Amino acid sequence: MQEPAIPACPLPLQRCLSSVAVWTCSIASLASCGGSAAAAAGSESPANPPPDSSSPTSSHATTPATSAPSRPAPSASAGATATQPTPQPASKPASQTQPAQTTPAPPPRCPEGMALVGGGEFQRAGTAAPKAIADLCVDVTETTTTQYAECVNAGACTTDGLDCSAQSTYGHEGKENFPVVCIVYEQAKAYCAHRGKRLPSVDEWEWFARSGDEARAYSWGNEPPDEQLCWTGKHKQSESCPVGSHPEDKSRDGILDLAGNVLEFTTTEADAASPIRIARGGAWNGGDAGLFKNARLGGFRIDYRCGFLGVRCVTEASEVTGSPPDETTAAK
Repeated sequence: MQEPAIPACPLPLQRCLSSVAVWTCSIASLASCGGSAAAAAGSESPANPPPDSSSPTSSHATTPATSAPSRPAPSASAGATATQPTPQPASKPASQTQPAQTTPAPPPRCPEGMALVGGGEFQRAGTAAPKAIADLCVDVTETTTTQYAECVNAGACTTDGLDCSAQSTYGHEGKENFPVVCIVYEQAKAYCAHRGKRLPSVDEWEWFARSGDEARAYSWGNEPPDEQLCWTGKHKQSESCPVGSHPEDKSRDGILDLAGNVLEFTTTEADAASPIRIARGGAWNGGDAGLFKNARLGGFRIDYRCGFLGVRCVTEASEVTGSPPDETTAAK
């Protein structure tokens, strides 16, 4: 005899059967679909199986909802076949958003107290060919007596002959910020080497004094000297001036006292065979405008001392750290 067709489950029961807690459906609801609890659970067995065939109640009988006992919830393994949703990380509140990363500023290419001068190429008057000039770091001021004393205290510099004239400055009270004078070429060279620097070449000096390609006649420009510098042309000057006390005597790159105050030692390719050393710039005791032009050269014997000749140091510009090169490099 053919079994009667089992009616389709109502929608609430379909949702129930698809749930992990399948045994929370009432027996009455299952019975109304013509199924059994075991069939609804699939291969899993309930904690309390339904009555067997010897029960007075027929498998097709409808059991009143009020007399059907509630089935207990299945064990944790009963719904193991159901797919669990993957937890998603909670988004951060706007207030916890990390700030945008900024690129740090590059380190300076020159040590403190030095100015960066970009390189280039030019031909100095009286020479046969142009010279290439590398990027340089140049002392902003001429070397002071205080700076030179630090070298003396370190045992790298001597005080020999530093009281050579009435205009000497080293060891005199109140002259701590004046340029050191009465030094000879070897003393100037030793001082720069102690600082990890060197003397500028004759071409390098003119390049930074004329502000590179601007080709200035004087450090400040092309106007003749007036009140811009420490000299005797406007007022009688009996000695040098404190370094940086004439801020208009300045190159494009901020280097001070290139025209006035004291002359400065330089090096040339002929130094190894010549007793003469070339000094550049002008001095406090000069009164003629032509003495202060950037192109002017001055020559002194290697052992000459005076109260108007001093020193300024340079070094190659660092490409990475901004630190000066070691003394081996600086002494080349």
